[in-house]
Amino acid sequence: MEPQRYSFLVSGTTFRSAQHSGISTLALLSFVLLLLHPCDALDPSRSLKQYLLDSWQIREGLPQNTVQAIVQTRDGYLWIGTQEGLARFDGVQFTTFDRRNTPAFQSHYILSLLEDSAGRLWIGTNSGLLLYQDGKFSRFTGTNAPSDQYIRSLYLDSRNRLWIGTDLGGLNLYQGGRFSAYTTKNGLSHNFIRATCLDRSGNLWVGTDGGGLNRMRDDKWEVEKAITHSFIGAILEDHNGALWVGTLGGGLFVLQNGKWSSFTTRDGLPNNFIRYLYEDERGALWVATEGGLVRRNHAVWEVLTSSHGLASPFIWTLTQDHEGSLWIGTFGGGLSRLKDPKFLTLTSQQGLSNDDIWSIYGDKDGVMWIGTVNGGVTRWNNGQVNTISTANGLPNDNVRSIWVDRDGTVWIGTSGGGVCAWRDGRCTVYNSSNGLSNDFVRSIYQDQEGNLWIGTNGGGLNLFRDGKFMHFDTRNGLSGDFIRALLQDPNGNLWIAVDGGGVDRYSQGKFRHFGPAQGLSSDKVLSLYLDQEGTLWIGTLDGGLNRLKDEKITSFRIDNGLADDAVFQIMEDATGNLWMGSNKGIFRAQKKQLNDYAAGRIKKISSDMFGIADGMESNECNGGSFPSGWKDSSGRLWFPTDHGVVVFHPDHLPVNRMVPRVHIESIVADEPGNAKLAPFEKQMSFEPGTTKLEFHYTALSFLFPQKMKFQYRLEGFDDDWIQAESRRAAYYTNLPPGRYTFRVIASNNDGVWNREGAAVLIRLNPHFYQTFWFYALCVLILLLMIMASYRFRIRRMRLQFAAVLEERNRISREIHDTLTQDFTAIVLQLEAAEMLLENTSEEAHSFVERARELARNGLTESRRFVQALRPSPLEGKSLSLAFKQIAEKTFSGSDIKFFIEVAGKEKQLQPGVEDNLLRIAQEAFTNIRKHAQARNVKVHLHYKRLLTEVRIEDDGRGFDPENPSSGEGGFGLTSMRERAAQAKGRMEIYSFPGKGTTIVVSVSRL
Repeated sequence: MEPQRYSFLVSGTTFRSAQHSGISTLALLSFVLLLLHPCDALDPSRSLKQYLLDSWQIREGLPQNTVQAIVQTRDGYLWIGTQEGLARFDGVQFTTFDRRNTPAFQSHYILSLLEDSAGRLWIGTNSGLLLYQDGKFSRFTGTNAPSDQYIRSLYLDSRNRLWIGTDLGGLNLYQGGRFSAYTTKNGLSHNFIRATCLDRSGNLWVGTDGGGLNRMRDDKWEVEKAITHSFIGAILEDHNGALWVGTLGGGLFVLQNGKWSSFTTRDGLPNNFIRYLYEDERGALWVATEGGLVRRNHAVWEVLTSSHGLASPFIWTLTQDHEGSLWIGTFGGGLSRLKDPKFLTLTSQQGLSNDDIWSIYGDKDGVMWIGTVNGGVTRWNNGQVNTISTANGLPNDNVRSIWVDRDGTVWIGTSGGGVCAWRDGRCTVYNSSNGLSNDFVRSIYQDQEGNLWIGTNGGGLNLFRDGKFMHFDTRNGLSGDFIRALLQDPNGNLWIAVDGGGVDRYSQGKFRHFGPAQGLSSDKVLSLYLDQEGTLWIGTLDGGLNRLKDEKITSFRIDNGLADDAVFQIMEDATGNLWMGSNKGIFRAQKKQLNDYAAGRIKKISSDMFGIADGMESNECNGGSFPSGWKDSSGRLWFPTDHGVVVFHPDHLPVNRMVPRVHIESIVADEPGNAKLAPFEKQMSFEPGTTKLEFHYTALSFLFPQKMKFQYRLEGFDDDWIQAESRRAAYYTNLPPGRYTFRVIASNNDGVWNREGAAVLIRLNPHFYQTFWFYALCVLILLLMIMASYRFRIRRMRLQFAAVLEERNRISREIHDTLTQDFTAIVLQLEAAEMLLENTSEEAHSFVERARELARNGLTESRRFVQALRPSPLEGKSLSLAFKQIAEKTFSGSDIKFFIEVAGKEKQLQPGVEDNLLRIAQEAFTNIRKHAQARNVKVHLHYKRLLTEVRIEDDGRGFDPENPSSGEGGFGLTSMRERAAQAKGRMEIYSFPGKGTTIVVSVSRL
């Protein structure tokens, strides 16, 4: 076999025939290519060390630190098989299934996992095969089970057949719901099966533990003699059709174009024990060894070991999730994950002289000048690195400011050594001995006229022109002597950031001050930025961001939506976002939102914070010097931190476009007597008395789960969506019985929302006394009680009235039998006496006549009294008939004609009401007979729904109601009004002299 040449890259060092020292050209080249051409997740152009590495172990909730199998199912969950159970991971928490909480498990020891085309999860353990489907676990037992309970491997081929490798039972095939086995009796070289693969030619490759590599071709088994090692750990066919075989001790073999070749530690592999092989979506081959993780990409090999961050070098399994990250299962080191960062960080490993960075400047040639703490200046030119330090004449290696003037001279400000003018490899030093006001230089800036301005830390501002210095400090009007940043606007005004003084504007030899008195949020100003609209943006140490426009200052702080109150740098991208460095990371805010807030159009802004999880080596940016950040000609932003330079292109940041899958995992119901954890179902019903519910939900995006946002709503209870931010639980108390729908939606780290989300129908069953039928029964009983009470009241009133009537009859009888008879007897005696006194004097006759008249009047009054006690017209008669009877008696012997009309259905009124109406009519008829000189009398009796109205009209001579004594006697009218009041009614009289009289009585029927 013709020898071939391969390269291995280990920790940025390329291995060929010999190992280089220092920074490799390949590492620098890959870094430069990343800056120029950002890629999607798991960008193959990145070196392994440029990926972000995360780890989870027992302390993070993993049931055990040896991960033997990983698979992501289509619902988004990541399943991890360990030696202490099966864990389901949502990016935040692990849910463990084992024999303690899941009856189907006979063992905690999980060996293999696989999801089939139907979305079912197959689980291989050392005590049988399990299946997870529709939220339930089941176990294969008895005759319908694999030939051995030790399930070592699972493989689904292109024909949708499931192959099961066992320890002692050979290779099992599950097809059509039945198991069949291939063992040494069928030609296999060994019954311990670790790996299976069906290639595109239809050959079935089987790796055994002790019997080498087996191939079934034309239904016959044969051993591949080219593989000299008999212990096979993994088999994979890549996208090009090459067959890769990993052995346990013999390295890696590949069958390509009909020829076998091998790779071992002699070729750069970290270890010859190959546990797993995986090909990602971009065609990179990943090799899990017992010495670290290996990637082969375009014939270039790289190794990542525990010295580079892996928790364990023993890699046992690999898989890629839906977002492109690579998950790594290790022996003893738990679970790890590699993912692409949004940012790249340039550190000493890429050639910087020191990782603590304070100042960055990019010249017109694209060269980046990077000032470090105690490392001098690093000159970065597309991966070519040079250092300027005290060894080259720099007065101090602690560099705080750099500026390249229009002549190409590099001005380097140091903390304690003054400023160095670097040109043609030589350094000219300016310090306090030759005119500089202070040797601690914080800021350097060249204005439009070519003047060089140098700000110091305690010595104010220096203007360097024509080889001479001019000083400005508080004695000249400067607000302070600690100068942090400088810039000039198009009008030639120089803006000066003063730590402890605010912002000064120098124009035409005069300073104007902007500080807290003018609206600035803090006088500790660190950074300045002037945008194209002429707005000055001011960053402070503890007062957030300020906007100075048209002499008006608006401040933005954490309370207003800003990510942090410390603003070290301010830079703008092409889409109108302001990027700022802080102690908590780099954050972004939309300038339009800031302007809208300043104009009062919105009440709050939003901002996005980025940090270690996005690729920064440290969240802490450095600032307070000038220039402390740079936007280069290609639009990339460079931020200094205490651990390298963060570099990224805002327009090309990787965006996670994966819509997160949302799940409701469980509902905790505080039922009477206990709290119940209910597994999630589409519809759930709870016992009467349940008033408290907790909904536990999640969304599956693993890149930045801490940045996911949730909204939820309980339909039937909540009027609008509840903003839960990153909280994954919703709590409700005092819920009344009824039907509800709980809905939850989520967005991933880049704001991609799953608006459909997940939902569950909830029924809180009521007690009987809380049901509609109970309330209806209560209303019915209440109505029946009211009706019964009403009927009892009417019956009681009738009995009372009957008793009163009987008493009246008794009194009338007594009066008739006594007083009336006595008066009659007196009258008879007086008449007899008058006959005997015919010859007496006139005076005697007059006395007798008077006595007789008095007796007759007494008799008439007694008869009226008896009639009043006995309203005989009402006995057994309607009110209209009683009116007619009284009218006939009253108007008998006169020319008065009587008419009566009844409107509505005539109903019996309460006895006391009818009695009073009858007496009112009787009094009215008597007055008409005596006083009205009427010809016609008309009574209109109207039965309305809620009242009864009696109208009595005559065409007599009328009278003045205000002076009744001149017409129909006043006492009778008063009595009539009193009787109307007793009937709880109202009486009105309408009369005019010569126009008759109308009496209207209205009584309520309620």
